[in-house]
Amino acid sequence: MVVSRGLRNGYLRGRCVLRSRHPSPISTPTFKPTSTMQLLAILTTFPLAALAVVNGRCSGSAATGTWGQSGICISTGTCNSFGGVFKSGACPGDAADIRCCLIGLEGSTNKPCGAPRSYCDWDGHACWGVTHSGKCPGPANYRCCQSL
Repeated sequence: MVVSRGLRNGYLRGRCVLRSRHPSPISTPTFKPTSTMQLLAILTTFPLAALAVVNGRCSGSAATGTWGQSGICISTGTCNSFGGVFKSGACPGDAADIRCCLIGLEGSTNKPCGAPRSYCDWDGHACWGVTHSGKCPGPANYRCCQSL
């Protein structure tokens, strides 16, 4: 190491800076304030949590109570074909025909497992009965719960 003095040789605002005779083999990432600030501006303008996913959970401002717990963002045609009821404002950022749908709950006419007390719900919620795959639209973790 060499102690350098002077503006070009490491002297910075009255301080001595130690400099190596050989450049370091490890490169340090360069901070680019404009790119960091641009990324921050994008993330604050478009919050990722507000976007719903087709065949995903309802997440918009209208996804409250049962709608937020058991609803699925699917097309209104699919919701109707399963005898479900749908609600606007719970699947933000999706196409116009994508709505939050409940099947077997909240006035829905269909009982997807064929039993009087059955409904579609996400895995992880308590099903006081038997779950059946393939009876509900969407992914494999959205299944029919047949209550006992």
